[in-house]
Amino acid sequence: MIKDQYYELKKGYRDEIITSGSLESALKKSMKYYIFAEEWQELQSERLKDYIRLLKVELSSLLAFLINSESKLSKVIIIYNNILFSILQPIFWKVKKKKQEKEILKLFNYKNELISVKEKLKNTYKECLDLNATICILQDEAKNGTKILQEKNDILRNSMKKISKNYTICENILKTKVNAIKDLEFELSQLVIQCNEQKLERYSQLKRQKESLETSLLREQKQHQSDNEINEKEISDLRTELLDKKNNIKVLLIERDRERLDLQRITSEKK
Repeated sequence: MIKDQYYELKKGYRDEIITSGSLESALKKSMKYYIFAEEWQELQSERLKDYIRLLKVELSSLLAFLINSESKLSKVIIIYNNILFSILQPIFWKVKKKKQEKEILKLFNYKNELISVKEKLKNTYKECLDLNATICILQDEAKNGTKILQEKNDILRNSMKKISKNYTICENILKTKVNAIKDLEFELSQLVIQCNEQKLERYSQLKRQKESLETSLLREQKQHQSDNEINEKEISDLRTELLDKKNNIKVLLIERDRERLDLQRITSEKK
C-alpha cells in the first residue's frame, strides 16, 4: 500500500514537473512576445514621432508658403490695380473730355439758338411796330371816317351791351334755378325717408316739380345758348361788315392818292 502511494506521489511529481516545464516554456514565450511587443511599440512610437515631426515641418513650410503666397498675391493685386488704373485712366479722361466737348457743343448750340431767337424777337418787334403803326392809322381813319362806319360801331356797341345784359339775366336765372333744385333735392332726400314709412303723394309731386324745373332749366339753357349763338353770329357779321368798310376806305384812300398823284403829274406836265 505504501508502494502504491509512492508511485502515485512520484507520478504526481513528474506530472507537476512536466506542467511546470510547459508553464515555464509558455512563460518564456510570453516574455519573448512581450519584449517583442515592447520593442515594436517603441519602434512604432519612434516612427510616429518622426511622422509627427515631419508633419510639423511640412505644416510650417506650408504656412510659410501660404503667407508668402498671400503677400505675393496682395502685391500682384496692387500691381494689377495700378496697371488697370493706368489703362483705364486715359480712357476715363477721354470719356470726360468727350463729355466736356459735348457740353461745350451744347452751350454753343444754345448760344446760337439764343442768337436766332433774339433775331426772331427783333423781327417780331419790328413787325409789331409796323402793325401798331398800321392800327394807329386805321384808328385815325375810323375816327375820321364816314357816318355809316360810326353807325355800325354804335350798333356793335349796343349789341354787346344787350348780350352782356342778357347774359347777366340768364346767369341770375340759372343761379336761382340751381338753388331751387338744391332745395328740392334736400327736401326730396328728407321726404324719401318719410315716404318710405308713410307713402305720401308729396314725393311724386316734388319729383314732378323737380323734373319740370329741370326741363325748364334745360330749355332756358338751350335758349340762352341759341341767343348767344345768334348774338355771336350778328357780331361776326358786323365785324366782317366793318372789315369790308375798312377795306373799302383803304381802296378809296389809295384811289384818292393815285388821283392826287395823277393830278400833280398833269399839272407838272402843263407847266
